Amino acid sequence: MDETNRKHLLDLDVAGITYTVYEDDLHQLGGYGELGYCDYMTQTIVVQYDVPMQRKAQTIIHELLHAMFLETGYDEHDEDMINRLGITLTPIVLGGELEKIREFANKDEESAGE
Repeated sequence: MDETNRKHLLDLDVAGITYTVYEDDLHQLGGYGELGYCDYMTQTIVVQYDVPMQRKAQTIIHELLHAMFLETGYDEHDEDMINRLGITLTPIVLGGELEKIREFANKDEESAGE
């Protein structure tokens, strides 16, 4: 896959900046061993196309954390910290825990209007 053959996966809002997530063949692009990267200048996240879906999702979350840190003013990111946060955040996101928080917050707003 060259850049023109990238597959668009989704768009993510990070502090008002849209990051576009693609999958591509990072090995062909010279990124042997890489599962993904975040390009702040173009607001893109690219993940390896031929990995299992759960690994791809975990990589998107990892790269999203890099984008979040940059957009909130942290130019230097400790890779070990990003790895640990990504591993911890993945089951929260994939397991629906954020939806539980959203439902809780909406329930509170609905009951406040009664």
